[in-house]
Amino acid sequence: MSYAEFEASALRGDFGRREKPRSLWELIPDGVHLPEPEFIDAVSRNLRRGRIVILLVGDGIREGAEQLVEVLQSHA
Repeated sequence: MSYAEFEASALRGDFGRREKPRSLWELIPDGVHLPEPEFIDAVSRNLRRGRIVILLVGDGIREGAEQLVEVLQSHA
């Protein structure tokens, strides 16, 4: 998965009452001094190496959640 594909997938999520960010980099806290190009390079490198942790967080179990977990686990 490329960075662009990962970002597009992540940004399809529900951000609740928060305004939907235009990019993943916008989600980095202000205290972290990491230029956007370095962030994109680091995420891309870790995606390529398979070094990433994905958290699925919700306020309830929805239909299909178990299937989603199985798909993610099969690509671990």
